Amino acid sequence: MSVLFAKSLLKDNISFALVGKRDIITDTRNGIMPLLSRSHDSFSGYIAADKIVGEAAAWLYALTKPDVVVTFVITTKAKQILKEADIPCFYDKEVEMTLGRDGISRCLIEESVLGVDNPQQALEKIQAKIKSLSS
Repeated sequence: MSVLFAKSLLKDNISFALVGKRDIITDTRNGIMPLLSRSHDSFSGYIAADKIVGEAAAWLYALTKPDVVVTFVITTKAKQILKEADIPCFYDKEVEMTLGRDGISRCLIEESVLGVDNPQQALEKIQAKIKSLSS
């Protein structure tokens, strides 16, 4: 398993990848959905590659426990969450926050986890926000 190989999968329309010793899982959905849909799985034994890791994604990684997270962009808070969860991370750029689709305001999913202090609570807040956005 290679961090560089996992990161190299994030091209074209692939936004998320899990690389294990015997298998590779990829997803083309944007945002938190590839990770959220697998939030009840264990990522132990896998390298997780994600284009952007914000606070919401970091909480879900703290829940699923991959061996390593690799990304192009990570927020300062996400980096802290991963460190506290003992999950090494590799990234190209650190930013204060992730922006929403409008490119100006904070991402709505990120807003939903502000003040959260554990992975399970984050999962519940994210699921509630997704549900409210879909109705």
